[in-house]
Amino acid sequence: MFPVVYALRDRMTDEWLKFGSAGVFRNRIFGHYIGGCNVDATTNRLYDCETIRQVEIAWIETNDEAEARLKEREFREAYKDAHHGRRPIWDLRD
Repeated sequence: MFPVVYALRDRMTDEWLKFGSAGVFRNRIFGHYIGGCNVDATTNRLYDCETIRQVEIAWIETNDEAEARLKEREFREAYKDAHHGRRPIWDLRD
């Protein structure tokens, strides 16, 4: 597998939802997002099946995890600069 920086976007509103990075992209997407769909105990909005159906995922393969984390910070900062310090609604990091 390959390290990536990724972004989740609501295809209905065009709003960016989250920026992230991962050393193993498949594990991150299936383990944290898609794999959580239809789990009874799940209350987190990330796993809401109706929401996840309208989410688009874009990614850029990087050379290593350090580069992926750097690009993630750059994307997040650019978003915050363009949105008056606000971060994407699913993004828990500053």
